[in-house]
Amino acid sequence: MLKTKNQIIWISTLLLLLVGIIDFIIPFEITTFIFYVIPIFLFSYQNKISQIYLILFSSIAAIEWGILDYFTHPYTNDKYFFFNWLARATIFILTSIVLKRIVIEKEQKQIISIQKNKLEEINKKLQSANDELNKFIGMAAHDIRNPVGNILSFSRLLLDDETLTEEKKILIQLIKTSATNSLQILNDTLNISQIQSGTISLNKSKNEYINFVKECLILNSQLSIRKKQNIRFISSINSIDVEFDKSRLLQVIN
Repeated sequence: MLKTKNQIIWISTLLLLLVGIIDFIIPFEITTFIFYVIPIFLFSYQNKISQIYLILFSSIAAIEWGILDYFTHPYTNDKYFFFNWLARATIFILTSIVLKRIVIEKEQKQIISIQKNKLEEINKKLQSANDELNKFIGMAAHDIRNPVGNILSFSRLLLDDETLTEEKKILIQLIKTSATNSLQILNDTLNISQIQSGTISLNKSKNEYINFVKECLILNSQLSIRKKQNIRFISSINSIDVEFDKSRLLQVIN
């Protein structure tokens, strides 16, 4: 394609003048009609040319043909000439519009194809990054699970010690609960298929909800003290039995 709109206009105009000269010399009308389509095709096939310029150029081509045809091929009736010229002008304009539409559709297909290739490339990169992230999460969760499991085991051993005071047993029980919940989260993290599909199964059971919330507050009490925050739980009822997954709900409250 030509680089600038001015180049397209000048070359197409010179070509149209050349066709006019050929039309003046050659007496065969069908041949000159084909020649007129050539500069229209060139003009239409450039994506830098708007539809208005295209219709104007086709009209000029029809006027040029009409003038030369009028003086080189005398008509017995001006009406015949007028209808002949009108038909030729219509063909020129419709031809240019159809060619322009073909160019536009071709350009749109190229743009869509380029965008599609870019999206496919981006999707491949995202999929690769997602796979690497899942691999890293799995490795990290597996490495963390062992020390958390050790904490859970040690807390169970300590709870078996009958010499512990009640206060220490409560603290160790909190450690055990925290370790159990952490281990559950790590096990879920290791299940990559659940993370990717977005489906996580719930192990629901009937539990007392008020005491459950209070236990959650106790688990977070030491953290709140260090942050100099005060957490208060106020309820108008003392007890309520609800069916829920303790591990999942604990994650939400924490």
